[in-house]
Amino acid sequence: MSILPSVRARSNAGQDRGRQAKRRRVALKHIEPLVGSLKIDPVIAAPSKGLEIQATSKRRAGISSDVRRGIVRATMLLANGKTFREAALILEKECRTIAAWQNRYPELWQAYYQAALQEVRETVRQLAGRTEMFADLDAYVLAARHVQQLAEQTGEPLFDHGDALTLTGFYRDHYKGLRTATLRTAQWDESVLRRWAILTGDPPLEQIATETLCRFRDALLKLRGMSAVKRMSPNTVRTVLNRIQTFLDKAGPAGWRNRDAVGLIDKVPWVKLPPKVRRTPKTVSDETLNEFYLGCVAAEWPRSDYFKPPAWWRALIVTAYNTGMRRNTLFSLRMKWIDWQARCIVVPAEVTKTQTEQVIPLNQAAVDHLRAIRTDREFVFEYPTKTRRDRRDVRGFHVYFHRLQDACAIPAEQHFTLHQLRKTCATNLWEYNPQAAQYAMGHTSLGTTAAHYVRGHGMLARAVEQMPQPSAFAGKAGAA
Repeated sequence: MSILPSVRARSNAGQDRGRQAKRRRVALKHIEPLVGSLKIDPVIAAPSKGLEIQATSKRRAGISSDVRRGIVRATMLLANGKTFREAALILEKECRTIAAWQNRYPELWQAYYQAALQEVRETVRQLAGRTEMFADLDAYVLAARHVQQLAEQTGEPLFDHGDALTLTGFYRDHYKGLRTATLRTAQWDESVLRRWAILTGDPPLEQIATETLCRFRDALLKLRGMSAVKRMSPNTVRTVLNRIQTFLDKAGPAGWRNRDAVGLIDKVPWVKLPPKVRRTPKTVSDETLNEFYLGCVAAEWPRSDYFKPPAWWRALIVTAYNTGMRRNTLFSLRMKWIDWQARCIVVPAEVTKTQTEQVIPLNQAAVDHLRAIRTDREFVFEYPTKTRRDRRDVRGFHVYFHRLQDACAIPAEQHFTLHQLRKTCATNLWEYNPQAAQYAMGHTSLGTTAAHYVRGHGMLARAVEQMPQPSAFAGKAGAA
């Protein structure tokens, strides 16, 4: 009888324990509790006497001090916005152990959790808008977002200023009636105001000063961005501050350039924006597109009875490359919008970002690939989702898109998105006709296309090679 299986099992078990220890060390390094009174101290985090549940049942009476201490620490971590997995890593427990505490002692768990939640809520109210929150800004924001979500669910305001009108209240009661915004703009405004409330405490309008805006700007610059290792981009901070400034301007006095202002405050505060960062637009090379086009044979999604998945992906890439349409426009594209005789796509104004009708011509390559997936369905690039507008579905599309690029042997640093295909289209059109590139992108300004969508390195290199040279330059370099 061989002993290799048992040895392999012990080896795998040791490797698993090593991985768990490494993950625990990483979690303890990057996941810190909130500053001040929110430290995970069982004595500080203990609930008040009024919330203490008396041990009436036999199961409650037999609880040990270690379990009680673990429940106190776990509920405090969860009240600070940590997940079950993060709490388990910090406490050096398993997730099922913490879940067993919650299921076995529900009354005690709820009492400690509510007490910890109340303590976190009070501490967030005390630190909001003050310099003390910068001591551990990421932990503060994590806890504040958690209690803010709970407050929105219960309808109880996180920051209560009585009858005083705050910026959030002004947006809800006045600004929405002044402007008609799209659903996407309204969602962005709501997210901006949530950040404002968390980082400033949503003070009344008359108490908002330049110092308040400066502290809000500095906090945004120190927040985490899309990546856990990067801070928020200065360009994103500029966009957030511009929206806040717009709300304040509408609450200020009316003027010839601000005629629909309400006039609730006499002087509007102002803050200097961080400098804009201009990065070189990223385009997709022909080699990368060739590798993806040939590697699409590995695609198994989306499935259809009329065409194979590789044909769907090739039609999507070819159409995005040759038309430069936005992602939302591509996924909203209807079959009835394609004029096969005139070889163009007529996109209604209601679908475009700029609310302008677009007539997009199609070349032969785009027409051939669209004909390959032509059926009597409604959407051209439909994919199986429950709600088409759901962000989670779009995220799922991008996850599969990058997995397919991995299957095509494209290096991770060369992975591309649909928006980068749009920039590639703009760059190629710009070399032949800048106005054509502007029209294809749907921009009202030629400068927007040039600054954010055109990669001029290749065009500049080709132009430099064609520059006329004086006859003396044609001699031997460095000759005496």
